Amino acid sequence: MENNKIQVQPFYKRAAVYAASIDEEKRECEVCFASDADVPMYKFGEGRILESLSLEEGAMDETRLNSGAPLLNSHNSQGGLDAILGKVVEDSVRIEDGKAYCRIRFSKRAAVQDYWEDIKDGIITNISVGYNVMRSMYSGTVDDVKRYVATNWQPFEVSFVSVPADHRATVRENSETTEMIVEGEEKEKEVVQAEQIKDDAPQRDQDILKIKYILNK
Repeated sequence: MENNKIQVQPFYKRAAVYAASIDEEKRECEVCFASDADVPMYKFGEGRILESLSLEEGAMDETRLNSGAPLLNSHNSQGGLDAILGKVVEDSVRIEDGKAYCRIRFSKRAAVQDYWEDIKDGIITNISVGYNVMRSMYSGTVDDVKRYVATNWQPFEVSFVSVPADHRATVRENSETTEMIVEGEEKEKEVVQAEQIKDDAPQRDQDILKIKYILNK
């Protein structure tokens, strides 16, 4: 089995808010931030792939979320304290029926109040989770699309966003890179640049639609 180390930037994937879980007194709600389903994505500088986040015991490092990771405005980690809308509630991460959940708590600052009201009213609904993948396993192809399973990964923040950061928004510029081990296929070391993803954006969206069609047939 081949092990190859490459440098990758953080990935971002769509998550879901559960409106019924809103607690106005505590200013909290629950989100589903990950599942073990295959999701079309772009990474490794090789184009379209399918990625599954393993939720087997020990695969997800819950440390940063369970320690009170930040709830941000649009993944704006460079926006200082103003970008913080709240936090992940400590020790709230749980896994159930192939999905990972956590609770988030909103700040009582006046600047956050409008966001909180829009979320309660169902106006702001898009949420995204940021995560690093430290180890990924190649597991063959589905309709000629390579499939990988993240067998060691760590979520590190949750964000409310205007457009959900799903498989079409997997990396950000000016982000710190993480060393990831790719197992199961021969691959040379490479550095994945955000610019490579941006340059093929129009074709990328077309390819994603094709993947969705194939998976839904």
